[in-house]
Amino acid sequence: MTVDEFLAWAGSHERNQLVDGEVRALSPASTTHALIQARLARLLDTHLDVPGNPCSVMTEPGIEVRFNATKNVRVPE
Repeated sequence: MTVDEFLAWAGSHERNQLVDGEVRALSPASTTHALIQARLARLLDTHLDVPGNPCSVMTEPGIEVRFNATKNVRVPE
């Protein structure tokens, strides 16, 4: 599958990534992972919440991370 084909298909198929032209499913996060992620996000957000700070905290990627963009669409965990 090409990157363009994957991006057109992936919109309705969450938790997948393209690795060397092959679609790979990502495992769902565990409850422990979700709790740690939420706690860290809260702590980081509290720390970064100062006037003029351009940084923000996200729990899901806001961008597509690509490595070898002709064959891969990687999703950070």
